[in-house]
Amino acid sequence: MKNIFTFLALCATAFFYAQAPNLFSYQAVVRNSGNNLAVNQTVGLKFSIIKTSVNGTVSYAETQNISTNANGLVTAQLGNGTVVSGSIANIDWSSDLYFVKTEIDPSGGTSYSISGTQQLLSVPYALSSKSVSDGAVTTGKISNSAVTSAKLADASVTTAKISATGTPGSSNYLRGDGSWAPAGGATLELIADKVSGTSESVPVAVTTAPTTIVYNNVVSAPLSGVYNSTTGVYTVGSNGVYMIQARVHGSDASPTNNTVSYCLNLQINNAAWGSTNGGIIYGLYTPLNVYTPVNTKARGELICYVKLNQGDQIKVIAHGTNSAVAPQNTIADAGSNLMIMKMN
Repeated sequence: MKNIFTFLALCATAFFYAQAPNLFSYQAVVRNSGNNLAVNQTVGLKFSIIKTSVNGTVSYAETQNISTNANGLVTAQLGNGTVVSGSIANIDWSSDLYFVKTEIDPSGGTSYSISGTQQLLSVPYALSSKSVSDGAVTTGKISNSAVTSAKLADASVTTAKISATGTPGSSNYLRGDGSWAPAGGATLELIADKVSGTSESVPVAVTTAPTTIVYNNVVSAPLSGVYNSTTGVYTVGSNGVYMIQARVHGSDASPTNNTVSYCLNLQINNAAWGSTNGGIIYGLYTPLNVYTPVNTKARGELICYVKLNQGDQIKVIAHGTNSAVAPQNTIADAGSNLMIMKMN
């Protein structure tokens, strides 16, 4: 009696992409006309992937010859047979509906007498992750040809370009709302000294016009403020409490016990000399010590903490500690230096 094979089940279990080939699994149980399992028999299979509808265009077709097992189960991998037409790798799974038509020849040949068609559902469409279709993204996208090189140019992204609010700088961080906020802890704003600079003539203690001390050699440039190494003026970049430390050396007098030291002061926004409204931070008189090294006997030191606002301008000014005798001229050396730190 001629066997009639019944196609009972189609199970598409997985797609594999990347290192694995384009395949998905197929299984069916084959029974004869007496409803008995067709065991250990070779059958001919033909798979067709059809676009749009069950009667649509065949996008891909292949044939296989597979043996059933002792349970009448035939197992195949669609995509692993002999290609009749098309390419499974070139199918755009996201563009349309797709169906699988399965045909069988019980004798193991190509005279297919039994067939069934079933729509492909979720799992096979994982192949659409291989690429995004042209035109799929219509808003919020990068324009065609906008990226012309493999990377951003060095130093092309700066803090100033990230946000127009606040004050950018390595001592600040960008908040989620687009504004800048100061980071915790102190940050170094400036180190400068008088190496290769000029010496200054400093007046006596009773002067009304102290001399500006210019630290011409910038060792560490400001992060947020601006320092003018010609005028000695530092412009504050952001509000906060600042520590200012200044030193200056002068030549020794002869004899050395006639040496006069300096008194260093901080002038804020060109406040008038003698002001008591906080515009001048007056320093302490430095006592003379004749036993210190050469050219360090005439010296001045200033350490102060002051609250400053963005745009404020400060500079170090000096006078002598003797009301009748002016100190020696300042010396251009590394020991004469200025350091500014932002404390918060």
